Amino acid sequence: MPLVKSLALPATSTSPLLKHALRVGYHRHSRFRQTRAQRRCPLTELIPLADYAAPTMPTEHAVRKALDKLKKRLVGDNEESMLQQEGLERASLKGLDEVCSNPNGFFRDALDEHLAPWLTDEEPNSWLKLLIVPSCDPRGLAEDWAHAAGHQVLAPPQRQQLLEGYNVVPNLHGSGLLVIPHLEHWFIRQRHGLHMFRALLAQLAKLERHCLICCNSWAWRFLVKAVGADLSLPSPQTLAATDAPSLQAWFESIAVDDDGKRITFRLAKSGYDVLASGDSGKLHNTHLQQLAARSGGIPWVAAHLWRASLNVRRSPDADLPERARRATGNDERTLWIISVDDSRLPQGHEDRSLLVLQALLIHGSLTAEELNTVLPATGEPDVLPALLSTGIVERDAALFRVRAIAYPAVRQALRSAGFPSGGL
Repeated sequence: MPLVKSLALPATSTSPLLKHALRVGYHRHSRFRQTRAQRRCPLTELIPLADYAAPTMPTEHAVRKALDKLKKRLVGDNEESMLQQEGLERASLKGLDEVCSNPNGFFRDALDEHLAPWLTDEEPNSWLKLLIVPSCDPRGLAEDWAHAAGHQVLAPPQRQQLLEGYNVVPNLHGSGLLVIPHLEHWFIRQRHGLHMFRALLAQLAKLERHCLICCNSWAWRFLVKAVGADLSLPSPQTLAATDAPSLQAWFESIAVDDDGKRITFRLAKSGYDVLASGDSGKLHNTHLQQLAARSGGIPWVAAHLWRASLNVRRSPDADLPERARRATGNDERTLWIISVDDSRLPQGHEDRSLLVLQALLIHGSLTAEELNTVLPATGEPDVLPALLSTGIVERDAALFRVRAIAYPAVRQALRSAGFPSGGL
């Protein structure tokens, strides 16, 4: 079988997805020989932020979801699943956990390829490049990339300095690439919290040195409205949306367990192999399309939703129902996919919760005390324990942030309530 057959791309294509497939050297019916680091991420590309288009939900899924809701209200849920969810438990796979917690390959190839010509240009049209990073960036991917490549990283000021109106910017001059990985850490949404950011913009306007500036999408939207940051910085770019074919190629490349066995991912309800495709490369079912749409095309959000859906059977496979036994007869190992429900906002405190969540998304992370300074009223941080218990927010020492797996529900709730978003 040709290498590109399952990817539905012509052999002459030079798309990022094909280049990734050729580099990985994947064949659908062979064992994988890559290391875990090589199996980590799909190749992506950088595009203008204005061109970003999130994957759309399949029409039949939206219709079916509405009909299912109506059916449950009228007659209850009597549809028999191949496997009952109560007979499953979360799969324990270190390799897949690593993919979700350390996805530093998402940016690496895109940045290396995109920045190389610009970095070698001694008289570029602009010394600055602006990259808008999708929300819930798990580990600071741009910062990881910069350190790995040996580039200078500009450390942000302390939040207390921002609150006090401090506006002395470090010396930006030097040689080589300067990386500002978190522009959202250079301001705080408070009376004096933009002085440092304005001072930084003034220094960047005079800089004659290659400088990559990264900012999360919610912070960028705020900065455009608050200080007209788009007038001082170049046109922003971002990662292209991760669609269903990209997810298929990526999940196939990591579909091996810790013992080297090939994993088949099947829907617990129907037994369908979600990575299976026909000779044309078209997926047999729409599960990955749904996942791409739900994640908004953000790869690490899709990864966390995917990981949370993977389960194994509690009882031995010898006890499989006959229908499931027929479906899994040729599998080396089977993981069962269940639906992952959206977390719900604390009942009766939805408005306060949304104010907290918007502030966390704009700043990336905040302490409870910092939340008090950026919110329009007092008392909103009181909802933090409830947001933690529902799995919407996570805590790292004193800092609170929105969890990647909860981001789709949070984004939808904020948009529905009329909050301005960053488009990602």
